[in-house]
Amino acid sequence: MQFDFNPRPGMTLRGNSALPVGVERLSHGVLVKAKVSLSLLCSFAVAAVLGVSSFAYAEEPYFPFTDAMPSPVAPSVPSIVSPVVSSNAPVVEREDRTIMAEFRVLSRRLFGFANLSGISVFDAIGSADAVKKAQRISALCEKIDERYRSLGWSRSPCSNLPWTYDRVSEKGYPLVYWDYSALNWGKAEPPPDESTVVLGGVHPDENTPIHLAFRFAEALHKDASLYAQRRVVVAPIVNPDGFFMFPARRTNANGIDLNRNFGTRDWWASANRWWKQRRNSDPRHFPGAAPETEEGTRFQVDLLSRYEPDKVVSIHAPLGFLDYDGPGDNKRQNLSEFEKEARDLAYVVSRNSNNYRVLDFQFYPGSLGNYAGNERAIPTVTLELTSTNPRFADKYWREFFPGLRAAVKYEFKRSILVRHETLSLQTSQQQGTCCQN
Repeated sequence: MQFDFNPRPGMTLRGNSALPVGVERLSHGVLVKAKVSLSLLCSFAVAAVLGVSSFAYAEEPYFPFTDAMPSPVAPSVPSIVSPVVSSNAPVVEREDRTIMAEFRVLSRRLFGFANLSGISVFDAIGSADAVKKAQRISALCEKIDERYRSLGWSRSPCSNLPWTYDRVSEKGYPLVYWDYSALNWGKAEPPPDESTVVLGGVHPDENTPIHLAFRFAEALHKDASLYAQRRVVVAPIVNPDGFFMFPARRTNANGIDLNRNFGTRDWWASANRWWKQRRNSDPRHFPGAAPETEEGTRFQVDLLSRYEPDKVVSIHAPLGFLDYDGPGDNKRQNLSEFEKEARDLAYVVSRNSNNYRVLDFQFYPGSLGNYAGNERAIPTVTLELTSTNPRFADKYWREFFPGLRAAVKYEFKRSILVRHETLSLQTSQQQGTCCQN
């Protein structure tokens, strides 16, 4: 390269370059070190940004095997972040800035990518991650279609639905779900008044519930009026590993029953004892060596923690009844208003499903009903279809779609009622304390 200028006093010319006298003695090795130092500086800057990301997510659940962070909307970066300022950098309001926005702005400032059509290092990383996730979901849907054909069903709606995932199964299949409020609720709008979580495929040898859950997700996708002013989160196949085995089996790839692996308060004292005494150590019902060891269990726990549903519907087969778990369960009289409204959920589903019978079973150690309904006061209905025969799948859809729709529409604001019940209990305790003397 030829430089066209006259050297100033105190500079000497060497070849085609002009260097100050004090610098001309620098060796090529020192220049290389300077380049390495610049590279390290950039690396430290990126690490600092990633540190900010970790700080911002400090209160989120830990997802050790995820491809992406769990929150569908990234939280704002704390105001302590003070990125390098450049006059050419795009202006982003701090209160509206998300972590990904910080990534983009800082990478442009650090690496000089401000003029490349808005593309940054982290844009590229995010795009690659999105492509990878889309490919894995597509591959999952292809395998589901294959399994559908083996059951004599037509092609599944899986590939036509807008899934996402945060966790993968023990065999690497995405644990897909979708939040159906995200289709018609903007970030600036208030959250829906009520939320419902619908689960299918916990026990994949019960294949008819998987078909019903996928069909319900498809119906929600086609008709937003089904969940107007509400949030519905559908996870149609909680245990894909068991579904893709031949034959499909109840447990996951580790041989653990996901509906006995929840970390309920009685798990350590009772889960394995009940399994040995009441199930004669049947491998199909093995609860595991410890609670919440399985990805499918953690996945369900994550959904309950993130969306804080007002009610849960879990679809199973083939016992042929509705089992209610939650406030007021196994209680025959003196129910509070909260308990009455919670229990009515099961009867609403029943009345809209040809008066399907409702039963009250006891809580099982490590089960979803115990974890969500009993310990967290989330009204939980287990819909047990009458058969796992795949020939009845369409029949069940016609019979139980009205019940699922009614469950979503059922007006039950758990958070408000829980606060009301807590205040009532505190008031009665205070009155009792003051009058015991």
